[in-house]
Amino acid sequence: MTNLAGINITASVMPEQSALLTPHGVMDNGRKVTLELVRAMIPEILAGIIAGVQNKIFVEGDYEKAAAMFEELLSIEPMVEFLTNYCYDVMD
Repeated sequence: MTNLAGINITASVMPEQSALLTPHGVMDNGRKVTLELVRAMIPEILAGIIAGVQNKIFVEGDYEKAAAMFEELLSIEPMVEFLTNYCYDVMD
C-alpha cells in the first residue's frame, strides 16, 4: 500500500505544483510552458528523484510509473478533476 500511496500522491500533487510554479503558463526565463516542454523535463526530474532515493532523501517507490501517469494526466482533455480516482483506476 505504501508504494500505491506514494505513486498516487506523486501523480496527484505534481500537476498542482506545476500550475503553481508556472503562473500564467510562463517560466521565470519567459519561456512558455507547453506539453512538449514538460515532457522534455520529466526525465531530468525523474533522474533527480531516483538519485534522491539512492541517497535516502526519498523513500523507494515506482517513480517511473508515477512519471508516466503524470505525463498521461497532462495530455488528457479536459483535465481530470479528481486525480485520486483516476490513479486507482489506472493502477488496477
